[in-house]
Amino acid sequence: MSTTPQPGPGRELHLRVGTAQRERALELIRNAAADERITFDELEGRVPRALGAVTRADLVAVLEDLVPAAEVDAVVGLDAPIGEGPGYSWDDPLVVEGTGWKQLTVSGEFPGLEFPAPKA
Repeated sequence: MSTTPQPGPGRELHLRVGTAQRERALELIRNAAADERITFDELEGRVPRALGAVTRADLVAVLEDLVPAAEVDAVVGLDAPIGEGPGYSWDDPLVVEGTGWKQLTVSGEFPGLEFPAPKA
């Protein structure tokens, strides 16, 4: 296994990853162990690295010998966005406005998410 991920076209390996990317990486690592492609010792070594991943490069290093490059790119956000809507692209940022912790104004649609009605 190579320890230094190599940048490819469009790869910005210095960008940070989020919980969704770490969880998807963990799923792939667990599947590799279940399929006996890695040993239990390798599983124990990769899980903390995936949980502690800060950048795309960290996740690529953990996954690069387990799945095809296109799937790795999809997991770390190089191929396609993890989701859609506000906050998933630079052109459509998620904007949270409010005063203190008591008031929050939500602008935009969030498919699959429900927000509690404001208290009177």
